[in-house]
Amino acid sequence: MSTWAARAKAAISQKGLGGTAKTDETPVFGLSSVSSVPTGAVCQTPDRLLSVLAVPTPPVFEKRDVEPAAANDPAPAPTTTVQAVIAETVNKLIDIGTVRPPGLSPLLLAASLALDASISAAGTLPGNDPDADCWPDSMAMTGAEIDLFTARLHRFNDKGLTRTDGEALADRLVMRDRETDDRRSCLECRHLSGYGHTSWRCGNWQAAGIAIRPRDTQLPADLVLQLQRCDGFAPHLTSTPQGNNDEHERY
Repeated sequence: MSTWAARAKAAISQKGLGGTAKTDETPVFGLSSVSSVPTGAVCQTPDRLLSVLAVPTPPVFEKRDVEPAAANDPAPAPTTTVQAVIAETVNKLIDIGTVRPPGLSPLLLAASLALDASISAAGTLPGNDPDADCWPDSMAMTGAEIDLFTARLHRFNDKGLTRTDGEALADRLVMRDRETDDRRSCLECRHLSGYGHTSWRCGNWQAAGIAIRPRDTQLPADLVLQLQRCDGFAPHLTSTPQGNNDEHERY
């Protein structure tokens, strides 16, 4: 009896070491849960337990593909590039002659032209005159005065005048034009040459009567900046602004 019991005990022990286990299929594909794990197997093979805990994400959670289109679905519209849209927009917009800095990107150019188009469209509507509340109804500059102010400022800077002095002189000329004063500055004359206070010279010195020899044609800075009447004056370029019959410069 004792021999039979010992043999049965050994057989049962041997069967437990073999690791008989039951598995249940889970709803997640490819993942099974262990319903019975022998105590001895867990103690002897801890690396296998760790591999069970580090189960990779099932493919069912990673799949994000869009379902294929049906055979009768309409074909997708071709993609339009940003550059093509900008080019088409620029070609349709209006340029009213706004002074723009060089080197504008296509996007900024399109935005500037869109603003021009909005201003132009607003001006065609009754009561939407952008100059309605400007001079002479107020001291605010009109659109034509702003354009002339900007052009003069560029001219003065090109002749060596600082931006501060150039703005002061351009503002002074706005008031001169409003008062219909016929005096001019040498910086408005196309005969002025040189760059800066110490190099300005008059190219029409005989008609201006400022010298008797070419070497004496250098002009003092105070004379260049002073408003005066000169027989040798000739505007750099001429145009007739709206509402004024006098000739003014456009640079």
